[in-house]
Amino acid sequence: MRIVTISVLLIVCIAYSVSAADTITKDALEKQKILYELQERCNKDCEHWANRVSYGMDYIAHYNSHLNKCFALSTLHEDRIEEGKFSNVLTVLYEVNENIQYGHLTTRFYDNSDMATYYQCTINQGKAEEKGYQGDEAKEKWAIFVKEMMED
Repeated sequence: MRIVTISVLLIVCIAYSVSAADTITKDALEKQKILYELQERCNKDCEHWANRVSYGMDYIAHYNSHLNKCFALSTLHEDRIEEGKFSNVLTVLYEVNENIQYGHLTTRFYDNSDMATYYQCTINQGKAEEKGYQGDEAKEKWAIFVKEMMED
């Protein structure tokens, strides 16, 4: 009698765990589907946004699921032909749906080899107050900031 009871209990436990695993798998698949759809919508929103505000820039679209925001990391290259030639690369992080700039990094490359590359960034995360940085600190702060916004 004891063996039969344990067998029945074991069968019930296995059946329950398979059913629970199916539910977890279905829930996980549904979450993945929703995330995929949000990423696709973000890609389309970024494309429309870039067409509206295009300044000849390249961009990378990213949906941040933790913040529930769609970001575009845009890059604009600008060459200056002046004395002491230099070129700028302007990298800007936008929240696309609200069209809010979250921050930017300006990188200036001088053609004159004895001039150092110059970095300046501003980070405001869509708020009124800004934090500005220059030099290597700007490059480091920008890298950390972009990683936080563009990765999940």
